[in-house]
Amino acid sequence: MKCLAAYPMSAEDIQPHIGKTVIGLTHHGDTFCGRIERVEDGNVYFTFEGTPSADVASAVQNHPSVRRSKRRSQNRAETKAFWPYYGLGLGWAFFIPLILLAALFAW
Repeated sequence: MKCLAAYPMSAEDIQPHIGKTVIGLTHHGDTFCGRIERVEDGNVYFTFEGTPSADVASAVQNHPSVRRSKRRSQNRAETKAFWPYYGLGLGWAFFIPLILLAALFAW
């Protein structure tokens, strides 16, 4: 599994991966699978592609880049990470502020 970007991320880190299906991880350990639609105003917009299997979620959380980011982000405030919005196509869409993403991995 290849790490595409890890905390701290910027829009420039994510721009080359627009249109790709990725596995995302938040600082709270939530994993999701989504296709990156765009990066705008500090938010990453995704189309929901499903929930990763337990094996994939475990591999993501044990990846070396994730372990490093967990150490740096232990004193973060609790907040809601996923916000739904009306996507451009069919299906469920959501966005996440860049600051709440711990890592993105190639699917």
